[in-house]
Amino acid sequence: MPDPLTVTAAITLAGKAVGQVSKLVQSGRELEDCMGHISRWFECCSDVNKARERAENPPFFKKLTNAKSVEAEALDAMIAQKKMRDQRAQLRELIMWQWGKDEWDNLMKLEKEVREKRAKAIHDRIVLKQKILDAIAIIFFVLFLLGLVVGFIWLIQQGGNSE
Repeated sequence: MPDPLTVTAAITLAGKAVGQVSKLVQSGRELEDCMGHISRWFECCSDVNKARERAENPPFFKKLTNAKSVEAEALDAMIAQKKMRDQRAQLRELIMWQWGKDEWDNLMKLEKEVREKRAKAIHDRIVLKQKILDAIAIIFFVLFLLGLVVGFIWLIQQGGNSE
């Protein structure tokens, strides 16, 4: 299940961010003035999504100790996603009303680019980690074989000295 505190905090922060954008838009501010709040909302949205992903694949220990039912977890996830969808719609309306559809499209394009870059960075980190583990395994295997050869030569020499 998503950590209730994390999800609740993320939804609360997201709501505050949308509220701030709304206030700034109503006071006639430019999009650049709102970008900090908009990016905070996207971060909260990402936090909710990550919490949902963790809930879908919890660690073994959490599976054993989690007292909450599957239905309750599904309901919590559904409510969080619904709130985030509603906030996204509200944010979309605000941006399109104040600055037009092109700015919303640009924001969505930028969000997609950032998401793709993060996914690539995560993938690259996983590949690097695997390469490091492979290199360590090869080094240990080579050292093991070298130890076997040296040990075998030493045994042969010890056997030859006893005569």
